[in-house]
Amino acid sequence: MQKKLLAITFASLLLTTSMVLAEEESSSSSASSSSSSSTMSEHGKEKQEKREGHGMKAAKTLNVACIQAAVTEREDAVIAAIQTFFEAKIAARTRLRDALVDAWALPDATSRKAARKNAEMAFKQATLSARKAWLEARMNAKKTFKTEHKACNVPSEPEPDANANPSA
Repeated sequence: MQKKLLAITFASLLLTTSMVLAEEESSSSSASSSSSSSTMSEHGKEKQEKREGHGMKAAKTLNVACIQAAVTEREDAVIAAIQTFFEAKIAARTRLRDALVDAWALPDATSRKAARKNAEMAFKQATLSARKAWLEARMNAKKTFKTEHKACNVPSEPEPDANANPSA
């Protein structure tokens, strides 16, 4: 019995709500006859735009200058990160070379072995540090581009992966 009463109450509430909405829509469309799309509520329009644009409002015109600037900034950041990475690798390799030359100049085998091991460990740490810095810079460039891409209000298109194998 309680379930029936609850169902009847819910149905009457839905009916009342739909009647009120219908009255509001008819009064708003008669008030502004120039706008035929006003029958849909603002919330409904937002939902429809979200469905059509998959979360992004469609840009009426493509803001080419904005997206070109964002692409240029991203690629310049990646190029700078690559230059920094290779400069760090070259510097680490140079330090390794010098340390190994100095290690081989030591008089006894035990100290030579320890110096070579220390040189190799320093090289490995420098190489790992350079790689970590490169990956962080690349990730930051991508994050910045993603933010700027959204700010340009450009529809989302997949960017080609420059690291992908073109023959695959």
